[in-house]
Amino acid sequence: MSSSRGYQRFFADLKRRHVFKVAAVYGAVAFAAMGAADFLVPALRLPEAVATGIALIAVLGFPVALVLAWLFDRTPAGIKRTEAAAEGELEAIVAQPRMKRWAAGVLALVGTALLLGAGWWALEAAGSGETYESIAVLPFVNMSGDAENAYFSDGLAEELLNALAGIQELKVAARTSAFAFKGRSADVREIGRALDVETVLEGSVRRSGDRVKISAQLIDASTGYHIWSRECDRRLDDIFAVQDEIASAIAV
Repeated sequence: MSSSRGYQRFFADLKRRHVFKVAAVYGAVAFAAMGAADFLVPALRLPEAVATGIALIAVLGFPVALVLAWLFDRTPAGIKRTEAAAEGELEAIVAQPRMKRWAAGVLALVGTALLLGAGWWALEAAGSGETYESIAVLPFVNMSGDAENAYFSDGLAEELLNALAGIQELKVAARTSAFAFKGRSADVREIGRALDVETVLEGSVRRSGDRVKISAQLIDASTGYHIWSRECDRRLDDIFAVQDEIASAIAV
């Protein structure tokens, strides 16, 4: 019986210190903030890390807000440390009608549920960005006007294919299968279906003297839309760095 009375006094003190009210308001505001971030981040083309950061701050700040609500109170004279309950004050709260006593607790639970639910959803959404597990590297188009440079273009694509084949999580279409589309104006979606891959890497090479300009595009084979593109203008003696740069971008 005394244990039950102790719990009642504890929850009455939580109500007196406005902890339930802070939980409800904080949860509602944080839920609204994460909802706004979910809308504004893609609209403003901000990194997904912004939405993830807002969700983390909201969730981690929740217990801090509750502790501050317990320790401090807002008074006409400013923020002050909450004083101990006056004699009989907690008993008066406990004696209130059950509906009135539990209303603040229910609101706090709703606010907490909104916060944790939105935080979990935001973090799940951020962590479940679309990933691709297969790729085909098409022969790069020789844009130099010199037929001899076709060997260089094909060699670059083959080196990239070999580099990507070394990534354990990535399935890479065989060279003979991918290079069968050389010189053909096939739709990327058709190539994806034929090679059974999710993405296609294509590009072009312009070589002039000891400099080379390489353009590469990674394309979603199911939609035909670009995932990303890269353009590099380097000296020939830096060509291996270019290959590593493109391969690393794909791996990410």
